[in-house]
Amino acid sequence: AVKGGVHKEVPAPAQEVSAGPGEDFEFQSETRKLLDIVASSLYSDKDVFVREIVSNCSDALEKLRYLQATDQSVTDPELDLEIHITTDEKAGTFTISDTGIGMTRSELIDNLGTIARSGSKAFISELEGADTTSAKTNIIGQFGVGFYSTFMVGNEVTVYSKSATDEPAHVWKSDGSGKFTIAEATGVARGTKIVVQLNDECKKFASENTVQEILEKHSNFVSYPIFVNGNRMNTVEALWTQQPSTITEEEHKKFYKWVSGAWDVPMYTLHYAADAPVQLKALFYIGQTHSEKLGLGRVEAGVSLYSRKILILDKAPALLPDWLRFVRGVVDSEDVPLNLSRELLQDSALLAKISSVLSGRLVRFLSDKAKKEPELFAQFLEEFGNFIREGACTDLPNQKDIMKLMRYESSKGKEGEVVSLAEYIERNPDTQGQIYYMVTASRKQAESSPYMEALLKNGVEVLYSYEPLDEVVFANVRDYDGKNFVSVETSNVKFDSDIDVPSGGLTPAETSEFCSWLKGSLGDDRVSDVVGSSRLVSHPAIIADDSGSGAYRRMMRVMDKESLDGVPPQKLEVNPAHPLVVSLRKLAEKDARLANLLAEQLYDNALVYAGLMDDPRPMLTRVNEIMVAAAGGDLTAPRSASTAADNASIPSQTSD
Repeated sequence: AVKGGVHKEVPAPAQEVSAGPGEDFEFQSETRKLLDIVASSLYSDKDVFVREIVSNCSDALEKLRYLQATDQSVTDPELDLEIHITTDEKAGTFTISDTGIGMTRSELIDNLGTIARSGSKAFISELEGADTTSAKTNIIGQFGVGFYSTFMVGNEVTVYSKSATDEPAHVWKSDGSGKFTIAEATGVARGTKIVVQLNDECKKFASENTVQEILEKHSNFVSYPIFVNGNRMNTVEALWTQQPSTITEEEHKKFYKWVSGAWDVPMYTLHYAADAPVQLKALFYIGQTHSEKLGLGRVEAGVSLYSRKILILDKAPALLPDWLRFVRGVVDSEDVPLNLSRELLQDSALLAKISSVLSGRLVRFLSDKAKKEPELFAQFLEEFGNFIREGACTDLPNQKDIMKLMRYESSKGKEGEVVSLAEYIERNPDTQGQIYYMVTASRKQAESSPYMEALLKNGVEVLYSYEPLDEVVFANVRDYDGKNFVSVETSNVKFDSDIDVPSGGLTPAETSEFCSWLKGSLGDDRVSDVVGSSRLVSHPAIIADDSGSGAYRRMMRVMDKESLDGVPPQKLEVNPAHPLVVSLRKLAEKDARLANLLAEQLYDNALVYAGLMDDPRPMLTRVNEIMVAAAGGDLTAPRSASTAADNASIPSQTSD
């Protein structure tokens, strides 16, 4: 199939031939050593030789375009500016040609006979001071070693070149062993043609499919058309280099699918450019969904690094913090300091700065969307909320701004309505120095919780979260805008002086006496403290520890395997006005055994409310004993299945 539906006839094989005797040159001894290093160890992947040669061709075309743009005379001005690659599996050759500026005899000697002399870098130096921003930006080469990557894969390299001036064409040939030959040539079109005779280990580069895959990965956005055996390869536009206003929605959809490998359409698109502290262009997409929620493993980083539209790092994890791994896109910066092979970055501090700039910009973008498109942002949080929570815990520089993105239901709002933390603070009195929250399975469960009774009764606003990971977020972030996050399930809930608290029941002295008895009855292995509570209305007791909600403490116990043997001692709050507490105090003086059973059940009930009950089965025996007492039975009498069956009174069944 023809890629993108673009096909061009492969130029007829040129009849390039030597026009006279060649002249031999030897690489200097230092150059020989460098050539060996370049050919054997500079590049970690032999595939990049295609990238390097294509980049050289692109630079040659850019130089020719500059000459034409400045009205300078060139030979064969009607030639299209293109790159052609021809593969021949039978002959074992890889051939690439361009219609660029070409090289004179002296330039062949200087540029190809001297390693690390960059003709492109020299060209840029000559343009300094001129109004040539486009030419400088589009030139890729920097180090003068890319051409020698051909010796990684080839036994012999032949270069035909005809300069855009009227000088004769020449042929340059070397086997990389230490010398090269130059001779005049005829039948050479303007530009440069390189023929690589592939060695036995690298015959795969004579395969059209192999070359196409490499081009799609590394050189898909070269500014000039690339044809492989007549088929146009680089049909995808480098959208990030264009003005945002000129890009259509359809173009964004197409590019998103290319860069992400997904089949959906982007939920959000961010096209961003910056000149300081580093020059860069970025195009980011956020899709409709992600695969982590399906249990398909961790999502890999989805943003690639380019320099002048040439791929440097594919899916680079260092470009964005890990929590932003759901973002897809590209970042292009010509200021990124590369090593000689253009495969690694030399300045990790600068890369960290780029990451900081980009992550901050993404957070601000999402914050803006949250304000302008709240319904769409709610869909985003539903799908990607756990990534945001991860960022709140791990991205300390952006933590405050990330927390601005969080949304929660409120006890003062309707089901389905959400508020931000800023809105919560704004509409609560200054005297409430906390942000109250409850992590729960549902709103109905929250509103029926004993922890919410007094708060709901007295109009204290509480945020509802239905995502267990928010327990970790609140515990790590701790505060927002100077107000501490406080779980309503802890003992840190403090009421203002005008809060209407329950009255009646036990006196303070009786409450203290009862709490002491209850603590002794339950034992130090179950409770760390027992105190009277002023925030319970219809429930007799709750677990309210200072170290966090029951769900959070349970989560921490799961992480700490040594603490899974049992529930550690808890702080128990009792309601002095509840009939069960009042009656239990009196019962303790009359029937110690039943009182102790009820005390244990009171404690276990509180564990259930707190979500700390690991296994409720052991308390069933006790429940049965309490039921016996409630039915008027004798707790001291032995009980067994047979006894119960013998004593059971079964109603007679008669028919009318």
